Amino acid sequence: MADSFVETESSGFLGNMGKAIMAVPIGILLFFLSFVVFWKTEGRTDWSKIAATSKVVAADSASGNEGEFVSVTGALTSSEKLGDPDFIAPGDFLTIDRRTQMFAWVEHRKSEKKKKVGGKTETVTTYNYEMEWTSNPKMASDFKYPDGHNNPTPSIDSAEFSVNTASVGAWGFNVADAQIPSGDDLPLDGLTLVNKGLKGAKSGNELIIGKSVTLAAGSEKEAAGEGAAPTIGTPQLGDMKVSFRALKGGGTVTMFGKAEGGKLARYMVNDEDTYLRAVEGNRDEALVHLKNEFKAMGWIGRIVGFLMMWIGMTMVFTPLHAFLDVIPFMGSVSRNLLGCVLFPIALVLSAISILISMIFHSVVAMVIIVLLLAGGGFFAWKKKQAQGA
Repeated sequence: MADSFVETESSGFLGNMGKAIMAVPIGILLFFLSFVVFWKTEGRTDWSKIAATSKVVAADSASGNEGEFVSVTGALTSSEKLGDPDFIAPGDFLTIDRRTQMFAWVEHRKSEKKKKVGGKTETVTTYNYEMEWTSNPKMASDFKYPDGHNNPTPSIDSAEFSVNTASVGAWGFNVADAQIPSGDDLPLDGLTLVNKGLKGAKSGNELIIGKSVTLAAGSEKEAAGEGAAPTIGTPQLGDMKVSFRALKGGGTVTMFGKAEGGKLARYMVNDEDTYLRAVEGNRDEALVHLKNEFKAMGWIGRIVGFLMMWIGMTMVFTPLHAFLDVIPFMGSVSRNLLGCVLFPIALVLSAISILISMIFHSVVAMVIIVLLLAGGGFFAWKKKQAQGA
């Protein structure tokens, strides 16, 4: 079942020009914020380099090396048993991430703008309402057309669970202080589920809970996945879908941290950055992972900064486009042409900003620049002295 509504809104030349003028300060702000993004991106701590300086210690003994930055490779385990109190019996898990979706009304909005002669704009907005699985069901009051699109309150919430302490070999640590692998999607086959009187059934790696689930005749249990095999029909409003992501104990990781009292604690760098992290694989694999992660985040930051600069520059000229929209064809041409012209300009400015940020965040580069400037100044002074003689 789907509902559809269409709205048509018109705005005149003055209204469009007012909106265009308001976009100018936003564009200027985006332009200058892009430099902040470049600066922050190039100034990030490269933990792969710092991790490479860690002292390798044996996993079978957690003694000595007090206060040193160390790395230990071994099995990531915990003496605690962890489960989801509503669904999964305690087992050898370090973390469990319960993810929920509800079959609910979802609003899809699509707008199409048409430029008219004289600088006017006609905006046609279509609102489509469909019932589908969503992890963020909205209340009817959040919809443009709430009537007939009421969503019930989700009966099950997403949740995260983790053990308090874990260890790599003999080295223990507090999980809340550490960054550990996120784990993998948890298959439900063969998993012991808790009987909470929920009327549900397995569907692949998910649990479907709600009115669409029909219990087989003679079934006395209504727990997800228990009793006689239930069947799943067409999803109904309010039905819940539950899946899990979990980190099981026993996997090989390399842990980086400070040796402190026979345990691993956060290692501090430059009196501000702290580090206590387990990375999957042996030490060499962990260092490669950290390096690749650093490079990937760097490129993401640079691309974001470039887009902010380019979009910000184009927004500054929005009033010009609004003026030329008196003849719609001219407005469209000006937008496309200016976008093409500003693209390489933003690209060059971004490259220069990135290069400058790299230099000022590099001690070696700064020393070289200072030496070059000092050398240049010295030779200029000597030349002036020689000419004066």
